Amino acid sequence: MGLTKILATLGGDIWISKKCFALWPWPAVVCNFPESRLSGTDYRKLIAALQAGDMLLTRGDLFAISNKGISERHTYLKHLAVYVGPVDGILREKFIEEAKVGTTYEKCIIHAISEGVKCQDILDLFRHCDKIVAIRPWSNEKERELIIKTAFGQLDKEYDFKFSKGTRALYCTELGVLCLNTANITPPRPIKLRNTILGLLLPFDCFQGYVYVADSFIKRFKIIHGL
Repeated sequence: MGLTKILATLGGDIWISKKCFALWPWPAVVCNFPESRLSGTDYRKLIAALQAGDMLLTRGDLFAISNKGISERHTYLKHLAVYVGPVDGILREKFIEEAKVGTTYEKCIIHAISEGVKCQDILDLFRHCDKIVAIRPWSNEKERELIIKTAFGQLDKEYDFKFSKGTRALYCTELGVLCLNTANITPPRPIKLRNTILGLLLPFDCFQGYVYVADSFIKRFKIIHGL
């Protein structure tokens, strides 16, 4: 493991991991597992509106420090997950691994987090959110299937802590953009903003880059549900 990844793992954009607090060199969070502001009724309404291929855009207020690491302008929502529906798999360390013989997990998401691109039960996303918006970027069955297939094809890729170009490692909204591109759906454009927590203290160009932000997905695609 290189120095970059070691530092990022300790203080990176870790919204779901039991990691320590750090300020160097990427966005950091305080570890804990708080209760969501969303209720069971909210969850049931969301599930009733979803179809596989939809995307979920979320924000968790606990992660205010991590949120500040990326410029707040036009970025109220901070995370993207692709809803893929039922998955046959085996649960290992809170992640679902595809398997022909195993348990059917009925409502699953695929998203890029600090551990990489992973599949999880949607409840693992829901209980860490204080705001969630569901969008439907696809308009036909072919587009929907390509989004789902592409999301599965990225499993176990590393998280891109540097928000760099390319698909060897992906950050959360970059995963969504890759799914859209594969389905020949025009994605939102990236915007230039502060992409590290050091940019809070040092407003230099080296701490800025072009990043796909969650809010731009809402402006471009149909909202099917919001909490």
